[in-house]
Amino acid sequence: MSGAWSRFRAFVERMEELPIGPGALAATLAGIIAVRNVLEIVIAKNPVFFGLAAFVHYPLAYVAPFFALTLVLALWAGVASARVARLMLMAWLLTLLPPIADLVLHRTHDAPTIGYLHADPSELGWVWAHFFDPTASFVGTTPGIRIEILAAVLLAFVYILLRSRSWWRALLGALTVYPASMFFLSLPVLVHGLFRFWNPSLTRTDLLWGEALLKRMDRDTSPDSVALMWLGLTMAGLVAAWWLSERRPLEPAWLRGRGGTSAAPGMVPLLVASMAAGTLVALFLHLPLGQALLVAPYDALAVPAALLSVALLASAVLRADAGGAFRGALLVVGGAIAAGLGRSVAVPLLAAVLPLVVLTAGWVPQWMRRGAAIAVGAVTAMAAVGAGYALVVGREALARVPSDLLVLGLLAGAAAGALLGGGSPAPAWRRALLIGLALGLGGLLLAGPVLGGVGLLAGAAVGALAGWAESGLEPARRGLWTGLLAGIALLVVARGAVAVPATTDPLKAEARCVARLHVIRAQEHEEKKEWLNARPQYLEALKCDENQVDALRGLALGMLANEEGRTDRAIELLEKAAKLAPGSAVELSNLASAYIQAGRPADALPLLDRAVTLDPRDPNALFNRARALEDLGRKAEAIAAWESFLARATPLPDSAADVRQARQSLRALRGGTLPR
Repeated sequence: MSGAWSRFRAFVERMEELPIGPGALAATLAGIIAVRNVLEIVIAKNPVFFGLAAFVHYPLAYVAPFFALTLVLALWAGVASARVARLMLMAWLLTLLPPIADLVLHRTHDAPTIGYLHADPSELGWVWAHFFDPTASFVGTTPGIRIEILAAVLLAFVYILLRSRSWWRALLGALTVYPASMFFLSLPVLVHGLFRFWNPSLTRTDLLWGEALLKRMDRDTSPDSVALMWLGLTMAGLVAAWWLSERRPLEPAWLRGRGGTSAAPGMVPLLVASMAAGTLVALFLHLPLGQALLVAPYDALAVPAALLSVALLASAVLRADAGGAFRGALLVVGGAIAAGLGRSVAVPLLAAVLPLVVLTAGWVPQWMRRGAAIAVGAVTAMAAVGAGYALVVGREALARVPSDLLVLGLLAGAAAGALLGGGSPAPAWRRALLIGLALGLGGLLLAGPVLGGVGLLAGAAVGALAGWAESGLEPARRGLWTGLLAGIALLVVARGAVAVPATTDPLKAEARCVARLHVIRAQEHEEKKEWLNARPQYLEALKCDENQVDALRGLALGMLANEEGRTDRAIELLEKAAKLAPGSAVELSNLASAYIQAGRPADALPLLDRAVTLDPRDPNALFNRARALEDLGRKAEAIAAWESFLARATPLPDSAADVRQARQSLRALRGGTLPR
C-alpha cells in the first residue's frame, strides 16, 4: 500500500513539473471548454449559443472556477499555484463528465439542459445542504454535475493529504472546495439574494432584463451581459489573489512583474476619471434629479465593472515590466467586461486603450516622446469620456454626446500626457500651469467664464498639490499622483458644467430625445395598467428613433391588448420590428402571435418554427407554435407541441396562466374535441 502511495506521489509531482507555460495552459484549457460546449449542445440539447455566450461568457464561467480551485488547493496543500495549475489542467477533464454522465444515466439524448442553478435565494441554504441527495432535483443542474462536484471534493482531499501529509488540512481543504464549486454554480442566485437586501421584491426577470439608468444590450444577450458583470468583478479579485500568491519568493513568477517601473502609470487613473466624467454628464443630462426611474441591478454592476474594465485594459498595455501571463489575464478580464457592456461602449474603450501601445512599444524616438504622449493622452482621455457617455445612452451616444465634453477630455488628456510623457519630471509650477490652463479652457468652452475660472483654479491647485505630494517619490509614483489628481479635477469641472443652466438647458432638449428612455417610462405605465399614459411615450420614442425595436413592439402589443380594430396596424409595427431584428426569437414569436390573433395561423407557423430553432427554450415561441398547430387542425403535432411547452414552462412562475391554458387544450385534444 505504501509503495502504491509513493508511486502516486511521484506521478503527481511529475505532473506538477510538466514544462507547460501559461500560453500552453490557456490553449489546452480553451480546448477542454470547447469540447464541453459541443457535448452540451449535442447531448443535453442546449441551443447553439450566441457569440457573446459561446466565446466570452461560457469560457469565463469555466476559467473563474479554475482559478479559484487552483488557489484553494495551493493554499491548503502549501504548493505553488503554478504547480497546482499544471495538475489542475489534467483534472479539468472532469468538466466533460456531466453531459456524458447524464447521457448514460438517462439512456437517451433528451437529458436536462445544463446551466446555472435556478432557485430562489431563500432556498439556497437548503439546496447546498441537499445537493448530493439523489431524491432531490434542482433546475439547472443534473446528476452529472453532482457527480462532478463530488469527484472534485474527493480528489481535493486526496491531493491535499498527499502534499501536506495532514489529515485536518485535507479535510478542511475538501470542505472548502465544495462551497467554492457551488459558489460559481449558484452565482446568479447569490447575486439575486444580495440585491434582495436593497429591493425585497426583486425578481429574477428584473435581475437579468430590468433596465433603468444605463443602456442594455438586446434581450437575447442580456443574461450573458449581466453575468459578465459579476463574473468580471469576481475574476479581477481572483487575478489579484493569484498575483499576491505569486509574490512569495519560492514560487515561479507566472503572474507577477519582474521589477522596473510601469510606463506612464498616471494614464490609468486619468482614463478611469475620464470615463466616470462621461457617465456623470450623461446621467445629469438625460436623467435629472427627481425623475421617476428606478436603478436596475445592472446599473449597480455595470458602472464599477466599466471603470474596472478600462483600468484593467490600460494597465495590461502600460505594464511593460509585468509578466506576459499577468498582462494576458488583465486583458482577458477587461476585454470580457467590455464585450458584456456592448459594442457602443467596447469600441470607444478600445479606442481609448490601443493608442497607449505607442508609449510602451519603443517605436517613438526619445526626442519625440513627450509630443507623442501629449497626442496619445488627448485621444485616450477623449475616447474614455465617449465610452462613459455611451454607457448611459448606448449607440445613440455617437450622435448625441456634447462636443464640448469631448474637448474637455481632450484637453485634460493632453495636459496629463505633457506631464507624464518621458524625460525628467516637470517642476510643480509647470504642472500647476498646464493642468490649470487645460481645465480652465475646458470649463470656459463648456460653461463660460465662471466655470473657466473654476477650472483654472482647480487645475492649478491640483498641479501644486501634485508637486508637493510627489517630492521625494520615485517617477512611477509621481506619475500616479499626477494622473489621479488630474482625473479628480476633470470630474470636478465636468460636474460643475452640468450644474450650470446655461450649459445644460440647450443640450437637454436634444439629449433627452432618447428613444430608450421613453420606452422605459412607457413600460412603467404598462406595469400599472395605464395604457393611455404608455401610448404617448411609445410614440415619442418612435419620433426620436423610428427603428427602435422595443418601442415598435410595445406599441403594437399594447394596441392588440387595448385597442380593438387596430390589429392591422399592430401587425405592421411587429413586421418592422421582426425585420430590424431577424435573429430574435422574441420578435418572431410576437409577430406570429399577432397573425394568430388575426386568424392567420398558416402565416404564423413558419415564423414560429424559426423562433424555436433560434431558441428552443423560449416558452412564448413554444406556446404560440402549439396554438398555431391547434388552429390549423394538426392534432398530433399540436399535442406534441403542447407537451414540449409544458416541459419547459411548468417550473417557470411567470407562465402559470399559459400552463393552465396548455393543459386545457391538451385535455380537449386528447378527448377529441377542440376548446375553440
